[in-house]
Amino acid sequence: MMHEVVTVAAVFSAEEIMDITGARLALGLMPDESAEVHTDTRTLPEGAWYVALSGKKYDGHDFLGDAFSEGAIGCIVGERPAYAIASTSFPLLAVIDPLDALAKLAKHWREHVSPKVLVVMVNRSEERCPAGKFCYDDLQVKHRTEYLRLANEDTGAVLNAVLDVNEPTERLIVEISPTSFDHISKALSVLDPDVLVISKDGYDHFRMSCTQQEFNEGLNATFAWPDASKCTLIIATSAQDVVIRSDAFSGKKIIHEDDDHSEDPDIWAARKACAAI
Repeated sequence: MMHEVVTVAAVFSAEEIMDITGARLALGLMPDESAEVHTDTRTLPEGAWYVALSGKKYDGHDFLGDAFSEGAIGCIVGERPAYAIASTSFPLLAVIDPLDALAKLAKHWREHVSPKVLVVMVNRSEERCPAGKFCYDDLQVKHRTEYLRLANEDTGAVLNAVLDVNEPTERLIVEISPTSFDHISKALSVLDPDVLVISKDGYDHFRMSCTQQEFNEGLNATFAWPDASKCTLIIATSAQDVVIRSDAFSGKKIIHEDDDHSEDPDIWAARKACAAI
């Protein structure tokens, strides 16, 4: 008899958020319920936590009233002298940095679900890198697999997507296009990939937007997440390997020019990734 598998996304109580992030109750009353975590009041489900992130154009703290009106259970906010919210019972959990708090929650959920993670790093100007789709089509045949297409999304959106990954998930494919070295560094630290694919144009954006020294320093910092030595790095073209051949990455490396190949470099990389994970 077949039994339907019940899937569950991340939910947190106020107490759990405080334990994981170091938050304190800055205002309001502690709720007993657990709820999902979201970063956009425009799509905020009723009864969810709202994380007030500060971006280039908007400050999420300006929308605490909207979160209250939409029925949020409470908000995760940065430490401030005062908050733009009339209710004194609405819970605000204050942290030093809401983005770091969101990263800690996403990391906690990634470790709880514990899938094998494959990250495909693509150029943000590419229409579509075939590697992620190829890996999904291959892996989903035998494994419960989720595929997150997050090219051109900012750090907050990437972290929020990790919290939406359902349990159980056995293989998680995440396609990202880094907008900055800090962005990719935080994403890799949270995702802690088992396999990382650099597509054929995976970080051309950086080469065009910074000096060679800045590029080298940024790349070294990017590949320094705590468990990087356990990751297999697959590089689709040898042209991307200027720094990776050094000590910038401590894990196993599979490089395009080191292997026989006659197909599209990204498909080659996808085949290697599926075999490695």
